[in-house]
Amino acid sequence: MSYDKKQIILDKLSKLITLLEEVHEGDENNLFHEDWIEVTDTISKIDRSSEASKETLDRMNIVWRKNQAVKKFKAENNGELPKEDFLDLEVISMLKVNKKIAAIKFIRENKLTTNGALMSLIEAKDYVDQIETKNGL
Repeated sequence: MSYDKKQIILDKLSKLITLLEEVHEGDENNLFHEDWIEVTDTISKIDRSSEASKETLDRMNIVWRKNQAVKKFKAENNGELPKEDFLDLEVISMLKVNKKIAAIKFIRENKLTTNGALMSLIEAKDYVDQIETKNGL
């Protein structure tokens, strides 16, 4: 990767870090938000190897869109954002870039059923399908 391309990517990731710090300021549950950790790891990898795969950049776009949506939601809801909305926003971001399987996996790993267990594959698929239909995706 050329220096200019690398620098452009790093500059954009720096903007993403700024957004994450703004969106998650005052988060009492996490000292370091998982998106912040992922982005800083990506910056380190690009610094070391000067490479960024399409998948990595696609993932950073998902993180950007999700956190832009979180920022908007928080502005409209007195700074509050329930965890459920967070998960749904992540799924919507994934569906918008045709990552339905990743969205199902994400829900399976992060959403609990009413009895407190992680969702089964079928439950997660049904959940993602409902979000997809509800949002016209």
